[in-house]
Amino acid sequence: MKMRLRNMRLKLVALALALITWFAVRGRTIEQSDWFECPVSLVLPADVIVQDEKALSVEIRIQGPIAKLADFRTTPTTLRIDARETVENALAGRPSATVSVEIARRHFRLPRRLDLATYDPKMISFQVERLEETVLPIEVTPFGTPADGYRIVAARAMPSTVTLALGAEEAKRITAVATSPVDVTGRTSTIEDKAYVIDPRGEGTARLDETVDVIVTIEPVVEQKPLSPVPIMVLQRPGARRRVNVDPDAVTVEVTGRADLIASLGPEAVAAYLVIDEALDPGVYTLPLVVVSKKPGIEIVKAPTVQVTIE
Repeated sequence: MKMRLRNMRLKLVALALALITWFAVRGRTIEQSDWFECPVSLVLPADVIVQDEKALSVEIRIQGPIAKLADFRTTPTTLRIDARETVENALAGRPSATVSVEIARRHFRLPRRLDLATYDPKMISFQVERLEETVLPIEVTPFGTPADGYRIVAARAMPSTVTLALGAEEAKRITAVATSPVDVTGRTSTIEDKAYVIDPRGEGTARLDETVDVIVTIEPVVEQKPLSPVPIMVLQRPGARRRVNVDPDAVTVEVTGRADLIASLGPEAVAAYLVIDEALDPGVYTLPLVVVSKKPGIEIVKAPTVQVTIE
């Protein structure tokens, strides 16, 4: 029994020594990595931009302990180049220029215990542009649909413009800026609210550091419709003995109103009256009708006239 315990202790000690040796050797073993794609981060003058800077990258291989290599990932700070002086010289008196900069080992910042083995290319070229202030209109962005029978007739922002610093190529592409969406779903009246201004130079919904007042004017969809035949009622003073003939005895009446209200209207929605002035002598006259709507929200476009014979 004692021999078995002694053997077990010896085995545990041997295992511990083996683990310590493995970690020690692993930490000292230097290997070279496969190629990494390393983005290039450029330090530029404040009023300059690079076309397609995200496409700039360098392939690198590094060497170091296995464990450190396994954890390594490139970041925008791995390769950082101060190109301000080079860019200023290239842009002297010009709005844009092609710039080439040499990549040196000093530009790389690697974690401790990792070294740069090699990299390619050793020089990169890129196009730069001088930014200029451009005044752009602000376009309000409604989303959703107003209630049935209503529509958006205008959408505006106050202030209506914003000033951005753009390069020549950006200025060709960017002609306006949009606001964050304004919800008009189911609305029947004008909306007054605040909205963010979306930065057209960024990605997705990147915002500028400002808000604007927005007004989205919502009004009914108004349509015009003829109603026919509308019978004519003759109104005279009670007891009047004059005979009145109306030609025609029914007319067509044009009405206007919200599209959803007038869609199903028939001639019974209005009434047409001919009021006979008792001072009129017998004869033939062209007289206007009095037309009234029986439905709220419906208006008469124009009252027609008829030929009247008074005997």
